[in-house]
Amino acid sequence: MANPLTPIDVFLPDDAAFMARTELSQMRRLGMNALNLDTVTGHALGVIGRRPSVRHQACVTDEILAFLTDAGLPILEDIRVYRHADQAERHADGLIASGYRLFGPYPLREGRFVPQAQLVPSSLWRSLNSKANLGQLVPSEHLAPRWMWREGGVPELPTGGVYLKYGGTEATGVGHCVRYCPDADSFARALDWFRAEGCADQLVMEQAIDTDITWCANVSVTETGCLYLGAAEQLLNAPGQQSGSMIDPDFPFPQAGIDLVIHISEVARARGYLGIAGFDIGRAVDGQLIVFDPNFRINACTGQVLLHPAASTRSGLGVSRSFHVTSKLAADELMNRLTPPIADGWLVPTRVIDGRWLDADAPPAACTGFVLGRTREEAAANLLLLKTMV
Repeated sequence: MANPLTPIDVFLPDDAAFMARTELSQMRRLGMNALNLDTVTGHALGVIGRRPSVRHQACVTDEILAFLTDAGLPILEDIRVYRHADQAERHADGLIASGYRLFGPYPLREGRFVPQAQLVPSSLWRSLNSKANLGQLVPSEHLAPRWMWREGGVPELPTGGVYLKYGGTEATGVGHCVRYCPDADSFARALDWFRAEGCADQLVMEQAIDTDITWCANVSVTETGCLYLGAAEQLLNAPGQQSGSMIDPDFPFPQAGIDLVIHISEVARARGYLGIAGFDIGRAVDGQLIVFDPNFRINACTGQVLLHPAASTRSGLGVSRSFHVTSKLAADELMNRLTPPIADGWLVPTRVIDGRWLDADAPPAACTGFVLGRTREEAAANLLLLKTMV
């Protein structure tokens, strides 16, 4: 079986219910489009145990749920299925009326649900996730030199340049609102981009630190304490731009990092945060651990982190690498194509999207998950093989 050894419902209050359907304005700093509003509701399938959930039809057809169960990821949650946004909110209202508090990766529609109906009130979520507030959570020795950018100033860039980042309170991720600026010209281009996005008045300048590896470390924050769940190495296709995640036992997250993320999580717990959090942490060339970003939400790698141990034990393959692929095949045909590598143990799907239930711009199908291999090279080869199959 590929199911997590401990589903995260163990770390959630009994009255927590998954509701991720929000509005596009809440996701504009993520570079997402209208389709993502519904496909993101398929996030964390199979790892929230028996908690209630609100999910779009495209992610939870009978065929998809049977496919994931056969792949070793039984879906035990109590799912409320919706087709349209108003249906999702009616389901959410019903959960609230039954005594549940809502949680999801991003803030819900502004002003729609009272703070008491949310596991993490929007104001607290926004404060904790703001890059400008990182110094309130992290000891200074674990931060790169950083300062707020002010319009009209002409910065003198340090050797190696800076990362220019959106520091406001809207949701961010995957490096969409991060720009590496090695020189004055790239800094000027980055400023132009942020001005066009309408957020140049909320920018953090962070000195670029030379790192040999970065991780996203996942933690569970409960009413009684914080528990380290695991970490995934971040794969980058450009400085600050993440392309995926890898778990490799030859590159473990250090104990000092575990102690650090527990400390950060305890600070957030004292402020009232509950749920899953992840922190982007790099190891500088001098060995110092540097925290770059707070992610007080279920992260893209959380499912991989939770499922990797069981999947690795089942297959005997120690390394995993995340993937997201779109396909020109219909969802049923895509799932048929993926069945043999699942049986061979080197592919673990965590989400399938059937485009027939979405708008006309949607691809016919898509799949998210991770592939495994004995080595990093074998995992990379299996990822290439997967792409030829879809």
